[in-house]
Amino acid sequence: MLMPFLAIYINERVETAWQVGLVMSLSPLAMIIGSFVVGRISDLIGRKPVMALSMIGNDLFLLGYIIFDHFFAYCFISFGAGFFNAFSILLRLL
Repeated sequence: MLMPFLAIYINERVETAWQVGLVMSLSPLAMIIGSFVVGRISDLIGRKPVMALSMIGNDLFLLGYIIFDHFFAYCFISFGAGFFNAFSILLRLL
C-alpha cells in the first residue's frame, strides 16, 4: 500500500520523472539481494530475531523519507527499506 503514495510523495520532491522511477525501482532490487541474505541469517540467529531486525530496520529507513529531502538520500533509503522488507516477506512465507 505504501508504494503508490510514495511515488507521489517523491514526485513532489525531485526534479524529473526518471528520478522517481529510479528510486522506486531500487526497492525491488534490494529485495532480491536481501532474499539471498535472509536465509543464511535466519539459520544462524533464528527466525524471530530476524523478523524483529526486519521491522526495526525497515522503520528506521522509512523515517528517512521524512528527515531527508534529496535524490541520493531517497535512493539510499529506498534500497535500505527494500533490503529489510525482504527479510519479513520471506520469513512470513516459511
